[in-house]
Amino acid sequence: PDGVFDGPTGLSFLYLNNNQLTTLPDGVFDGPTGLSFLYLNNNQLTTLSDGVFDGLTGLSTLLLSDNQLTTLSDGVFDGLTGLSTLHLYANQLTTLRDGVFDGL
Repeated sequence: PDGVFDGPTGLSFLYLNNNQLTTLPDGVFDGPTGLSFLYLNNNQLTTLSDGVFDGLTGLSTLLLSDNQLTTLSDGVFDGLTGLSTLHLYANQLTTLRDGVFDGL
């Protein structure tokens, strides 16, 4: 649900690997503003909404491998200016919108 991580603002690492997550609602990561590493490997994510990572400006590592992503919209990574590592392998990507990696 929205705001599930509102409390732990000092959180640096968040490991959500090997769950059966199918969606990430907008606002789910609004709380941990100091988050640097977000691991979402080995889930069942099929889409990522444009605002799902808003507010994670300090994120340096985002791992999304081994999901079921098929499309990445052009605004999904907006604002992740500090991102240095992005893993998307072992998905089912068929479409990358123009500008999807702009600003990274």
